[in-house]
Amino acid sequence: MRRNVFLAIAALVLVAVFATLLPAQGPQASVPTAWEYRVILITEVVNLQQKPEEMTAALEAKFNELGKEGWDIAENINGGIVFKRRKR
Repeated sequence: MRRNVFLAIAALVLVAVFATLLPAQGPQASVPTAWEYRVILITEVVNLQQKPEEMTAALEAKFNELGKEGWDIAENINGGIVFKRRKR
């Protein structure tokens, strides 16, 4: 029994020694993400004379269209929405 314990401890010590002697991986070169942006003015999508539910439907349709193209909303600016996606 003592022999098995001794062998287990010796194996753990050897693994620890080899693990510390192995060369570490170098840092991965990080590539900055390139973005492209698109600004949609609300007045391009809706007519301000429309009923609120018509405006909502028009905006949802436009946002769904842009989402299918890979665009995400990045920012809400006065009177418009900024979209961004990874540069293709």
